[in-house]
Amino acid sequence: MPKSKNIAPAQKPTTKRPTDTKKKVSARSSRTTKPIVPILSEVVPELKDHIISQPQPNQDYSYWQALGWFGAGMIGILITTGSAIWLASLKQPHYPTSNITPAVNQPLLTEISPLTGLPTRPETMTRRPWAVVVENFFTVRPQAGLGAADIVFESPTEGGITRLLAIYQSSLPKLVGPVRSARSYFNDWIRPFSPFYSHSGGSDRALQQLRAGYGGIIDINEFFHGAAYERISKFTPPHNLFTTTERFSSYLTANKYELESAVPKLSFVDTLPPAPTITSITLPYLPEEYEVTYEYQPASGTYQRYFRHG
Repeated sequence: MPKSKNIAPAQKPTTKRPTDTKKKVSARSSRTTKPIVPILSEVVPELKDHIISQPQPNQDYSYWQALGWFGAGMIGILITTGSAIWLASLKQPHYPTSNITPAVNQPLLTEISPLTGLPTRPETMTRRPWAVVVENFFTVRPQAGLGAADIVFESPTEGGITRLLAIYQSSLPKLVGPVRSARSYFNDWIRPFSPFYSHSGGSDRALQQLRAGYGGIIDINEFFHGAAYERISKFTPPHNLFTTTERFSSYLTANKYELESAVPKLSFVDTLPPAPTITSITLPYLPEEYEVTYEYQPASGTYQRYFRHG
């Protein structure tokens, strides 16, 4: 007889009752706060009979949402405040702590100097030239005021030493010297300019010419016009005689000298004919302390002057 199988009795199917959503609502659902998200049946009453179920609004969501809006608002306030402070700082000018020196308007160089061919100020065009005999003894180098001269002559005097003759017109020196004695050939060189002539004594021939009014030169010999000069104590005589533009000009004005004159114009050319460039020129004066060399400077197209000593 076939062996029977153990068959478990059929179980009656059970029907799981729908979960009462009202019982699952957390304690916070008992709050009376009106939900932020409205119930659909309240918005559209006509759909009330057709709604099977509708999830209840999440009260926790409304709390965190409010907190999020509050935080966003605070961040916005901070950003706005910071931006306002930053913009305000941009409107305030920032100045350096150091003193600011105002720019000084420089006079326009609208004329051409008659002695240099370079641009110069209009008020200098009729200024009477000023010639000064300057010592070149090697112990007094560097001399004062040579850099401001329009023209500088150099010539041997007694004993082989040289002396300089500076002519000022377009610019004037603050201090010039040491001032030394005149020579007749210096008189010849400055005669075309009819200048004021600063010197201290001179050769007999030179002084005779000047007393006779040679070439319209206005003689300001230190022997007779001492107030136009000064002695600097740190140098020993006769190497201590100097003058300044301020002192010399004041003396001329006080003694009613005519400060203006017609200034002769030297000739200049813009270009030179082609020629080999000489890079160095040496003038072998004796003693050797007075030997001079001129070296060509390609960048400026000029010659730089050098003493062998000093």
